[in-house]
Formats: sequence, structure tokens, C-alpha cells
Amino acid sequence: MTGGPPPAPKKLLVLSMNRDTRNLFLQRCIWNSLGFRLLRCWNALDRRVRMTLFNRSLQCATNGEMWLPTLLPASPTVCDVGFYEGEYTEAIRRLRPNARIICFDPSRSAKRCFDLKDYGAGASFVHAALDKVNGQAQFHDYHNMCGSLSARTDAGELQELYSVPVYRLDTWASEHGVEHVDLLKIDAEGYDANILEGATQLLSRQSIDIFQFEYADGWIANRRFLVDVVRLLEDKPYGLFRLFNGFLVEFEYSTLEERFDLGTMMVGVSVNRLARGDIKVRAARI
Repeated sequence: MTGGPPPAPKKLLVLSMNRDTRNLFLQRCIWNSLGFRLLRCWNALDRRVRMTLFNRSLQCATNGEMWLPTLLPASPTVCDVGFYEGEYTEAIRRLRPNARIICFDPSRSAKRCFDLKDYGAGASFVHAALDKVNGQAQFHDYHNMCGSLSARTDAGELQELYSVPVYRLDTWASEHGVEHVDLLKIDAEGYDANILEGATQLLSRQSIDIFQFEYADGWIANRRFLVDVVRLLEDKPYGLFRLFNGFLVEFEYSTLEERFDLGTMMVGVSVNRLARGDIKVRAARI
């Protein structure tokens, strides 16, 4: 019978290398036609996993946006910020015929779309933008859904540039007697954080039950990030969540994950609204 400990298991060659040698080895393996094909397959799988696991989708028919309005009372007040062609307003009208819907959009094409259809007596159009200040701003109209107060390099050819009025939501609501908003939908092509910063009084009073916004490429043009909303809500009675179909998932901010969150629908819910107990919330697992 031989003595001594059993031989240690052999490590894979790649794992036994130091970091620099391993990186060089992997780069040489990947930077060729076979490596590129494998990477494309990996990236496609990774995108699919992230879309499914984190619901990183801006398709309103499937990402949960149409679920949120089902949480509204029979006669809610809804602010549709970023009216565009009115699809969201139409959806609200179908689900809640007695809703008061206030549509905000600075683009000329959006105003024409609103005027061409009958959205009922409960719908009104504000031909202006929302921001964190009151005044005037330049609207970059790309004649598509990417129109924004920010100049964008990813939105195609600029068609028109014109001056538009801008308001803080706090100011506009106070001047027009809007004391409570059941749902604030924001699709402002990167100005979403600015709009929330212009609603600090409403948020502090929990006068907005639920707000939703999309974190997408437009934020980059406006030099804003999710951390700006996280910081804004630190002293506000709200929770921040990822939107899914039929439930919300608690959001845990990470600087490492910020860049991967592009294309995500985010939802804020007041403490008072959460206390009603009818919104399904799941804890973050990853």
C-alpha cells in the first residue's frame, strides 16, 4: 500500500493561466471566423435571456404597459406624457371609459393626431413639453417617435427645430387644479428624469399613485442615468420597480448593470398605493 496524498486534479489549461496570458489566449481564439460565429450565437442567446429574465422590451403589447392601467379606479386621472399618435390614450379610454386623460406633447404632428380623432370629453391636449423648469426650449422634431428636447445622433435626420413651451408638472397641475394623478405615463425620449424632477412637490405628497417611464437610448443623448431617478426618490415615499406582465420586481440599482438596463420599463409606486395590497410585487433574485 503506497503512502502520500492522492494526486491533485488537473486544472483546465485556460484556468491554470494567469489573467494576462488567459486574456491573450482567448482573444486569439475568438478573433477569427469561427470565433465570430460563436460570439454571434452567444450574443443572440444573451439578448434573449436578458429580454426574458429582465423584461428588457419596449413593446407595449407584451412588456406589461397594458397591465398597469388595469390597476386604475373606474374614473382615474391619467397623464399621458409623450402622446405621439395616441395609442396609449386610446388604450386607457378602452379600459377606463370615464378616465380623465391629460395628454402632453410638444410636437406638431402629435397635435394633428389628437385633433383628427375623438378621444371623448374626458381627454384634453396640452401642446407643450414637461421638464424640470418652466420656460421655453428647442424641440428636435425627427418626424418619428424619437422627437426630443435633446439633439440626438441616433434618431435619423432632423426635420424641424422649433421653440416650445415647457412646464414643471408641479406648476401645471397647480395652475389647472389637478390635485391627484392615478397614473403618470412618461415616454419623453430621454427627458423622463427631468419630468420627474419637475414633479417633486406632487411626489412628496404622494399625489401621484403610479408613474412609469422607459429607460432607453434617449437618456444617453440627454446625459441622464437611472441613478438620477434613484437619488430623486431617496427622500420620497416611493418604491422603484421593473415592470413585468402582471407583476413588479423590486429594483436594486447597480452601477455595473446600468448599461444593461437600457430598454427597460420602470415603475414607481407610492407607499400609500402599495398599501392597498392589490399590486403583485416580487423580490429581486439576481
